[in-house]
Amino acid sequence: MQWLCDNQPAVHAVCKRSCRDQSMMHLIRCLFFLEAWFCFEMIATHLPGRENMLADDLSRNRLSAFLSKAPSADPAPVSLPPELPELLLDHDGWTSPNWTRLFCATVTAV
Repeated sequence: MQWLCDNQPAVHAVCKRSCRDQSMMHLIRCLFFLEAWFCFEMIATHLPGRENMLADDLSRNRLSAFLSKAPSADPAPVSLPPELPELLLDHDGWTSPNWTRLFCATVTAV
């Protein structure tokens, strides 16, 4: 699975699978744990923001602009399992009972 990102430091961290920033490292661990669980490989590629108009529209909540550029896209957003944001924001650590509970709930909800 290829992910396009307009943030070069984020692309570098994902490709390297490491980062000095603890919050970013937590997110990288979450990504690669899910990658292993669901048996897919993630490749991050830098795409400058000026070339990434669809993602830019979505990140700025400009759904009508996005849909005008991608008319075949589904106009209804897909809901995330409520446990997923909690999982990504829980910095207690990988061995905490809370993180384990959130991970199990997330993978069973998908």
